[in-house]
Amino acid sequence: MLARDKHMSETAAAVVLGVVILLAGAAGTFGGGWIADRVASKRANGYFLVCAVGSFLAIFPALAALITHQPWLFLPAIFFAVVLLFINNAPFHAILVNSVRPAIRASAIAMNIVVIHVCGDVISRFGVGTLSDSVAAGRVKVLRVFAGLVGLDPVREHLTAALLVVPLALLVSAFFFFWGARRHQKMATIPPS
Repeated sequence: MLARDKHMSETAAAVVLGVVILLAGAAGTFGGGWIADRVASKRANGYFLVCAVGSFLAIFPALAALITHQPWLFLPAIFFAVVLLFINNAPFHAILVNSVRPAIRASAIAMNIVVIHVCGDVISRFGVGTLSDSVAAGRVKVLRVFAGLVGLDPVREHLTAALLVVPLALLVSAFFFFWGARRHQKMATIPPS
């Protein structure tokens, strides 16, 4: 996307994206763990809330990164979107570990890692490519309309238009984390029998 739709050279795009993801990923992961532990010490559903807020707030820089064509805007937007996404790493794993019996925690973490890599590494490139081709061919009207509403040309910028699923996925993620926070809070207030 950076090379095709944002007109960066492939080398510059790879280097910049690598540095941004490294720095933003580290800041988000460590910062998210620190923030989540502070919130969880005050609220039973703190880990869920940090994930919910991180996912929700990431929508805005992710959308900004997709719709702007100025590097001085889309590069910081990518950085902040990655920070906010990676804020979820530590609290999500705390949720996972705290949600399963000790006897199956290692298996639960292993399954989570496999699912993340299968969905993220294996099918995401193919899925986004297929979606991009479908947008270019005039299918997936919802994305074409959404792209037009945010100022993208879905014919010329079909890859970026396909990536508009990211803010939508973040909205779904935020919903489920807020739902989990609500359920966890209710469970924490039920007295043991």
